[in-house]
This record gives sequence, structure tokens and C-alpha cells, in this order.
Amino acid sequence: EALGTLTLPPAPPITDIGRASLERIHRQGAIQLRGRRSSTNLHELLRPITAGQGLAALPEPSRGDLFFDLEGDPFALTHGIEYLFGFTDRDGDYTGWWALDRAQERTVFEQFIDFVMQRLEQYPDMHIFHYNHYETTALKRLMGRHATREDEVDRLLRGGVFVDLYRVVKQGMRASVESYSIKKMEPFYDYTRDVDLGRARNALAHFEAWHELGGQREDELLAQIQGYNRDDCVSTLRLRDWLKRLRAEQIAAGE
Repeated sequence: EALGTLTLPPAPPITDIGRASLERIHRQGAIQLRGRRSSTNLHELLRPITAGQGLAALPEPSRGDLFFDLEGDPFALTHGIEYLFGFTDRDGDYTGWWALDRAQERTVFEQFIDFVMQRLEQYPDMHIFHYNHYETTALKRLMGRHATREDEVDRLLRGGVFVDLYRVVKQGMRASVESYSIKKMEPFYDYTRDVDLGRARNALAHFEAWHELGGQREDELLAQIQGYNRDDCVSTLRLRDWLKRLRAEQIAAGE
């Protein structure tokens, strides 16, 4: 609240912070304060627009576009495991591939990369949208761990096939949220999850314990986690569509 109501330049000056940084956090505080006081979700687009950043970094839609989310356990099997590869296409049709041990992790990783490469042949203009860097970091880690699909992953990364919508949001707008997690952004594009977040978090925590202890297969638990993963994938799709509409409005306004 103090940041949101701060008068710039402050008197006396605030030491150990640059003018640009102070102005940035002041504006973030101000929009959060306005949103809190009005009980509304507010956002404002950042200007000036920079080529290749923010909404200007959004590629043109393709029929081959995918919306990708990984579920992983950083503590399982000593070095962690990526246990669910989930993605939807542009119609929201969901696919989820499970990997519950190290051998399955390699198989599913190869299956996913091979699927993407085949799809890229069919749709050379396709992109894979994700939120924040976890997915690309995990794919590079899997490539190194299993010593497989190095050339394919390198081609996808260097070719700009992956698009991080978190960067698009952070570089393109300011919103009245305390966190720019995708869950906090969902009210802006009216996305309602099928799986309650509280139940989903409990399921994720239970899965980690179940996996470590080597329990019997729990179909209900896996179904909840897969529903949560599907929500993340579809939410990424809906976010991309909302950002696309905002970009179209910018273009229509001559920006």
C-alpha cells in the first residue's frame, strides 16, 4: 500500500534502489491497490512496445500448436522424475502420458519428442506454448539424463518452437495480482478449473509419498493429478487466446 501511494520522486530520496526499479514496483503496487479497493481484476499493457517482447513476441496461430505442461517430483528416484507429460491441441483435446519409473520416463520422453518432430513436419509453423521455464529446463535435463534425442531438442529450442507465456505476460502487461502464476492470472480470461486446486495439491503431495513408498496403483489419485494437469494445459491455451485478442486490439489501435 505504501508503494502504491508513493509520490515520485520520493522526498527524502530512497537509497540503494534505482529510479527505474522504484518506478516499476510503485506502478505494480498501485495497480494491486486499485484492484483491492475496487474488488476487480485490473490490467494495463506496457508501453512502449518492444519488438520481440511481450505481446509482440506472440507468433501467429497454427493448426499444429500445442499447449504443454509437465508434472514432476524433484525428490523421487534420487534425482527426481518427470512423471506426467500433458498437452492439448488448439481445440483443447488433451493427451497425458505417464512415466512412473526411470525406464518409462525415458520412453515417454522419446515418445513426446518424436511426436513433436512428426507434428513439426506436418505443421512447420507450429509452436509449443508453456508457462514459465520448467518445461524447457526439464526437457534439457531429460536429454542429458538419458543421452537421447539431443539433436531434436536442440533443434526445437534453437528454432524458437517453445513459447514461454510467462515471459509474454511479464514483459507485456501489469496486473493487479500478487503473483503472476497462471492460477492467479486465470480470472482475467475467465477460466474455471475442473479440479479444485486444494484437492489437486493434496493429490500431488499424496502422489509423492505414494511413489516413494511403492504403494499399490491408486487410480483415483492418478485421475485427480491428470485432471489437474489437463487444467494447466487448457488454461495455457485459454491464456494464449486471451493474449492474442489483446494483441489484435493493439494492432487495431495502430500500435
